[in-house]
Amino acid sequence: MATRIPSAADAIDLTAGAKADALVSDALLLAHRAALTKEVGQLDALADPEARQIVETILKAVARLSAQLDAVQQRLDHATRSRAELIRLDPLPLIAETRRSAAAEVPRQFELRANSPAFQGTGWHNAESKDGFTWRWSGFGPRASVVLPSLGGGRLSLKLVLMLPFQQAFPAEPMLALANDRALELLPTRVQGSGGHFTGIVELPEDDGSGSFALVLQTMTASLTNGRPAHESRHLGLGLHKLILSRIEDGAEASAA
Repeated sequence: MATRIPSAADAIDLTAGAKADALVSDALLLAHRAALTKEVGQLDALADPEARQIVETILKAVARLSAQLDAVQQRLDHATRSRAELIRLDPLPLIAETRRSAAAEVPRQFELRANSPAFQGTGWHNAESKDGFTWRWSGFGPRASVVLPSLGGGRLSLKLVLMLPFQQAFPAEPMLALANDRALELLPTRVQGSGGHFTGIVELPEDDGSGSFALVLQTMTASLTNGRPAHESRHLGLGLHKLILSRIEDGAEASAA
């Protein structure tokens, strides 16, 4: 897809405010002029054209001054408004009740399955399923990533259920991954056949619970060639069934997967 070059049409229209201000000023001017004309009387009743022109010029000047005085009075009213009045006029508290409520509690645990709508990452094939079991293969490159919530940061327990394609045996040895730019060691807790359960400790800066981080896994595609079926043309790497991320409270260590 060709890169779109921004044009002048993409710029913010800064003239809209000036146009609106001019329309308001014109409306005030017309309103004051109409009111003054009504009080003075119909200009057409004046027989002398010169006198009619003088009166009309005076009415325009008075109307213009009245409109300017209105604008000044509005600015003065706004400047002298008390803080309580300004808060009362603020429409935002009426938009969302949650603005006045306590902040939502940060969840202690997050579970992500391969077919979850919340799955965000790169380097993965589409989710697949068989007999109620779901998974997602990597294989587009040497690494694949998943975006996960920070859960407020600090020490987090990470548990993963992984698998290898083509029924290859999962090696019962630690795996290296990355949590953002920090090395993360994943230790096997249970390995059987082509599936493996791994766990690790993620350490993140503390936040208010709105942060996130990227978990980067090595896909091992270079070594996963044996046993490939003839009909499988994709490059398949490490597979993910699910992961569970939990906050570690009071220094408690992660339990076994």
